[in-house]
Amino acid sequence: MIIGIPLVAMIAPIAFGHYFESIEKETAFAIIGSTTSTLIMWLGVRSITIYLWNKYPWEKYPLKHLLLEISAILVYTSIVGVILVSIHHIIGIENNIMETLPQNILFSLLITFLITSLHEAYFFFMQWKTWKNRSEKLHEENIRSQYETLKSQVNPHFLFNNLNTLANLIEENPKAAVDYVTAPPIITAKF
Repeated sequence: MIIGIPLVAMIAPIAFGHYFESIEKETAFAIIGSTTSTLIMWLGVRSITIYLWNKYPWEKYPLKHLLLEISAILVYTSIVGVILVSIHHIIGIENNIMETLPQNILFSLLITFLITSLHEAYFFFMQWKTWKNRSEKLHEENIRSQYETLKSQVNPHFLFNNLNTLANLIEENPKAAVDYVTAPPIITAKF
């Protein structure tokens, strides 16, 4: 907000042909009007976005959230754009209101949707990072759990007996020791 509002407020008058060649009454009004308009748009759209995040979270209602967000921002930006252009006309800043109204509203919508898209993309990225970290932790815990399960399944007496047998075979008949190690395990069922 600290960077975005002043940046958009400075770009908007330039886009509409209000160049800051000299400090005149119209230029000061353009700067003040642009900053006020940007602040009103920004805070309104931000309120809509936050409300929809709380009411219809992306995780549960992605399509509903997206459709409501686009519709609400479109309506809000259009209404506020008409009101602000009308105020500019009443004050005397904007004389040809019907000529510039579509251009003003279109520009406001484009900027609003651009900023909202960047904001939502950042939100999605942060959510993705959170879910990725959770997934990695669950995977690590799963592997650790499997390891512990395997460790608990190894019977110390079974291991001791097999290693003892192998040691004896190595001393007596090395070929039999190799066969003993490479032979498939004999699984006995416990009832």
